[in-house]
Amino acid sequence: MSNKKQNKLSDLSPHLFWDYDINSLSADKSEHVIIERVLDYGLINDWKWLLSYYGKQKIIDTALQLNNLSLLSAIFLSTIFEIEKEKFACYKNKRSAHNYLNY
Repeated sequence: MSNKKQNKLSDLSPHLFWDYDINSLSADKSEHVIIERVLDYGLINDWKWLLSYYGKQKIIDTALQLNNLSLLSAIFLSTIFEIEKEKFACYKNKRSAHNYLNY
């Protein structure tokens, strides 16, 4: 049996999907959500699961497209995978911080 079949979403840390019904998620159909959550909030075992299930290239391809990926995660990925940080959508489309208080 392949690693992909042995890996279940229930193996991931529960805090990653506190706002989702884990049974309604599909590892193949919800890959953007799963990859983004693990990259931003995952523990080391979650990272291992992600690499085992999706593989390095799928993670990179997806991460490059994620507008809501944290800049910290993007910079980390750019360092470990030797990718220019400017290639990340979240880096190119940085949201400006608003100062709502006049002081």
